[in-house]
Amino acid sequence: MRPVRLWDTGFMTACTVLTLAGGWLVSATTGHIPAAGMARNFLGYLGLALLLRTFTSLHIAATSVTLFPIACAAFGVHHGTPARWAWPLHEPTPLPAFIAAVALGMAGLAAAALPVSAARPARPSEQ
Repeated sequence: MRPVRLWDTGFMTACTVLTLAGGWLVSATTGHIPAAGMARNFLGYLGLALLLRTFTSLHIAATSVTLFPIACAAFGVHHGTPARWAWPLHEPTPLPAFIAAVALGMAGLAAAALPVSAARPARPSEQ
C-alpha cells in the first residue's frame, strides 16, 4: 500500500510554504502588501477545507469553503470593522487574522496526515 495520503499532505504543505514565502517575499520586495493577505487566506482556506474534508465529506468541505467568504461579508462586519472570526476580511498585516489562518492551516494539514480510520470511517467512494 502506497502512502498517498502522506504524499498529498506533503504536497499541500509544500504549496503552503511556497505560497506564504512568495506572498511575504512579494510584499517585502515590492511593497504590494495584499500579497501577504492572499497567502494568509490561501493557508486559512486550505486548512478549513482539509478539516471539513476529514470530518465530514468532500461535498460539504467544498460547499463550506465556498460559502465562508460570503458569510464573512454578510455577517462579519460590525460598524465597519471585521469580526475576529472573519479573518479573510482583515487587512493583510494584523497578527490575529494571520494567527487564525495559520491555526486553521496547521490543523487542516495535521488532520490530512491522519489515517482515514483515525478521523472517520472511509466511505466506499473515498477508498
